[in-house]
Amino acid sequence: MDSRTYEAFDFDRNLDSDEDSLAGDSENDEVKIIEEVDIKVAGYIRETVYYRNCLETPYLHQGKLSLTFEGKLRVLLLEVDTTKICSKTPNGVEENAFFVVDRSQLKSAKDWLTTDVGSFEHRGSSARVFTIVEDEIVESRTWRGKKSGLSLKQGQYIVRNVYYRHRNYQDFVRTATTISDSTGGELQLGLLEYRFSGNVHHVSPHKNPRSGKSFLPTTPSTRDAIKEKVTSHKGPSSIFDESFEEAGGIVHCEIGADMPRNVKQISNARQAMKEKEEQNEFAALLRLARQDTAIRNMQWTPNPRVVFATDQQLTDIVEECCTRGSSSILTIDTTYNVGDFYVTSTTYQSSRFIQTRTGKAAVLPGPAMLHVRKSEKEFKYFAHTLLEHNDKIKRTAFVGGDRDKAHQGFLSPLRGCTFLPCKKHVEDDIIRKLSDMGLNDMKMEVLKDIFGSDKDKEKGIVDSTEEDEFAAKVSSVADKWDGIEQRIHSGKEPQFSKYFRECIQEDMKEGMLLSTRRKAGLGDEFFLTMRKNVAISSTSPKSWKRR
Repeated sequence: MDSRTYEAFDFDRNLDSDEDSLAGDSENDEVKIIEEVDIKVAGYIRETVYYRNCLETPYLHQGKLSLTFEGKLRVLLLEVDTTKICSKTPNGVEENAFFVVDRSQLKSAKDWLTTDVGSFEHRGSSARVFTIVEDEIVESRTWRGKKSGLSLKQGQYIVRNVYYRHRNYQDFVRTATTISDSTGGELQLGLLEYRFSGNVHHVSPHKNPRSGKSFLPTTPSTRDAIKEKVTSHKGPSSIFDESFEEAGGIVHCEIGADMPRNVKQISNARQAMKEKEEQNEFAALLRLARQDTAIRNMQWTPNPRVVFATDQQLTDIVEECCTRGSSSILTIDTTYNVGDFYVTSTTYQSSRFIQTRTGKAAVLPGPAMLHVRKSEKEFKYFAHTLLEHNDKIKRTAFVGGDRDKAHQGFLSPLRGCTFLPCKKHVEDDIIRKLSDMGLNDMKMEVLKDIFGSDKDKEKGIVDSTEEDEFAAKVSSVADKWDGIEQRIHSGKEPQFSKYFRECIQEDMKEGMLLSTRRKAGLGDEFFLTMRKNVAISSTSPKSWKRR
């Protein structure tokens, strides 16, 4: 091999910064011989010297040496010296030196570029393609295109240099050389060159600008292990301790980069995993939306939300809930804490099916919405999405729900719709308010006045058939409640009757009076959201039959 088959690399020249780009040197580039050393003599005849006296990290060469692509091809493929192959990564190199690393001996082939002297910045790359026949180079050419655009034939190899500069010291650079064959895979041997442009000096990692602490990169194998561990139920501290010990702990760890930096790194990895899972879920939903017409109006901004509604569901709702004299109630209910989003579902009563056990109309699932915010805008979007696909839904006669203020957004586009509050939720609101006011002693009396008593066969104010009748009864029981409250809280102005008039009376007048309940097909019963949910979840189509 010619002793002058070396090339000089000027690190400050203009390089392609795209990591996937392979830009080679021009044929007219000036070649400067830094040191005229025959690699055959330096690499094959000279005595093997070990970095830090470690038998696992022999030098290929100490000092500066400029190798051409052909020279590197011979070192890594054609004329390999097995006595000068590192079985682990030389760590903390602060000198001019070359190393051949067998990456198959490492925890991860990607670990060979991680070192405790700190981070290196990618500064470009260059490459050359060689054709080899019977261990002889018969042709070579510079490759300047994208790596993905290269197609090699049998017997062809591409030698690729990737150039790095230390983040803390611009005069300290590193070149990593690999060879790929016609399969596209990289060969196991890689060449590392460390070089100072001037005098050799101590190298330390750059410091975090906020904490002022030295920043050590973490080896890819350790990062991969952390990613695997954060899928478990263990806490960040436990995972940190476990990873720390697996790396050898303070006493036996040879490379600081093998250990996790801190507990926060574990927490960040878990958060990144969750975000990736969410992105994957929405990406899967996006793919599904292209195939399933039931996925309607999927939006990413201002907040992720999507409606699920089949054509049959929309048609059924029009037939059951929107025709003249219809008594089927469209129920809307929002479920919380289902993953990181809300699920708002609807149900309706079908006149075509009855439950064999009760003889009542079967309750079928209707359209649903998945959303991450709970506001009137989200529910208005839900209603408008349904109207966009079937405008007749705006004639829905009755909608039942739990008096959630946000649900008003769903009701507003439905013309002439009567809202039926769920009795259970109204009771809960009243009981909660009485408790907050310290009026638990009058709870039973108030509930009896409002809803009556089946046991005592007494009617409540909500059993009025006319609005005027209801208003008169409210005035009567309000005076009674004020008297009871004054006896409990002597000297204080009564508050509960005021709350009832402001927060309960109007909803009750519009959707809970006996006359309204009968129009909605409930008879003397009250609308119950929970009853509808139980009906749909506890029965299957096998328990239905056609009328």
